[in-house]
Amino acid sequence: MRSGARVSAPEILRCGIYYEALASALRALKGKAILTINDHPDIRKLLDWLPHDLVPIHYTIGGGKGAPRREVIYRTWS
Repeated sequence: MRSGARVSAPEILRCGIYYEALASALRALKGKAILTINDHPDIRKLLDWLPHDLVPIHYTIGGGKGAPRREVIYRTWS
């Protein structure tokens, strides 16, 4: 995949390789990082070892009514 190419979340979750690589990079990181990502059970399975907060959001696409969702904010420090 070329840099900057867009991939849908279901496509990424099907193969899992991108998020597994992200989890590995976060484990190896010597500095600090923050990752904010839509709450999804597969993501939580991979990243819940990190300290995190759940934040309610109102998610809209294309200006529609939207729907209540949650965002997870992960960090690499306690």
